[in-house]
Order: sequence, then structure tokens, then C-alpha cells
Amino acid sequence: MEENESKTTAAAAAAAEQPDNSHVDVEGSDAPRDGEGRESVTVVAIAYDDKHGYLMARSAKNNLIGVDADIHLVTDEHLKDTEVETLLAHLPYVKTERIILMTDGMMILNPVTICEVGIRKSLQTHLPMLMHKSVLEPLLTEMRENMPHADVMDTYSRCVNTEVAPLKMERWDQDNWLLPVVSKNPPLEALEKWSKTQRFAWISPQSWTDTVVKFLEDRFPE
Repeated sequence: MEENESKTTAAAAAAAEQPDNSHVDVEGSDAPRDGEGRESVTVVAIAYDDKHGYLMARSAKNNLIGVDADIHLVTDEHLKDTEVETLLAHLPYVKTERIILMTDGMMILNPVTICEVGIRKSLQTHLPMLMHKSVLEPLLTEMRENMPHADVMDTYSRCVNTEVAPLKMERWDQDNWLLPVVSKNPPLEALEKWSKTQRFAWISPQSWTDTVVKFLEDRFPE
């Protein structure tokens, strides 16, 4: 499997030019908790295909541990012209401060905690991101006016100020974070091998073969 190095350079440049939100401080919040003391969090999975979306949601349901997760699947008729508009339209349905955003093709391969999702990473591309609704909502409103086609995750990561140095990520095959599935015909043997160690996976649009779908269905039982 080859590492996908494509980046939304235009979106990144646009985000870097935004002066108003360049230093947004994210403070701790009194997150709602369930009867067992677990934090309540909303997972918003945006997918451009129903099958992709259901598998994304099942991966989160099976592998996001230690939290009371409300999983929202956004597909088909609920999608707007841009990701920014789609998220703005869906935010009123989100009742928690903390949101885990997953976009098309992102999977949680193995059990992870909200802390692992929330770790700031040097390469955020194709990984679920922990966000705060109180920060995301005004940011999306400004993005709709000034850069509606920018990448939401990239822009959010640039606009949120944190003193924690990002976790350095260089080669996917030398860490245990992301399995990028980007070939046109991913071999089952490679999927089975790397899924034992990697926390997350990203399935590129060209990689959704019957083999990949069957592998994910078996891995994330209903």
C-alpha cells in the first residue's frame, strides 16, 4: 500500500490567511456524562455513499471506548454543496460540547479512547478529529462567508491554539496510527496484517472493492 501524500494546499493557504480565528483557545468543559460516569460525545460521520457511511458508523460504535457516543451518520439527501454547509446544517442536532468528526472513508480499526482521537498530530489528514462545538460553530459561520470550500479539519487545526506539541507522524508503516488504503485492488493479506496494529484506516475512493467492503463488514459486526 502506498502512502497518500495529497494535501489541500489551497485550503491550507486560505486558512493561514484568516486573522480573526488564528488564536482560539479551547478550554476544558463540563461535559455531560451518563449514569456510569462516561463522557457523552457526538460522532458525526459524513459519507458520500451509504455503504461507506454505515461502515464508518459501525467502526466507531465498535471501537470508541470509555465514552457514551451518540453517532450521527450524514449521507445522501442530508449533504449540502460543501462540507462547511453540511456541518452547519447538522450542528443544531448535536447536544454535546465535544464532537468527533469523521469524513468519507475514515475508519476506527481498533479500540481507542477519546484521548487518542484528541491527540494533536503533525499530520491530521484522514484521521478522525476531536472538536469543540463552541469553537466549531462560529468558525464554520465565518468559513461559509470567506472560504466555503476550505477543508474543515485543516482549518480547525490551524485556528485552535494549544501549547501541546503535535505528535510527529512521518511513515504510516513505522507507527501504529493510520493505515492508508489507496491502491486500486488492496490485497486481503495486507489488510489483515496491518489492521492488527493500526488504530485507524482511511479508504480512498478508488479502493472500495468487494474485498475491502467484505473485510470491513466482518471486522465491524452489527
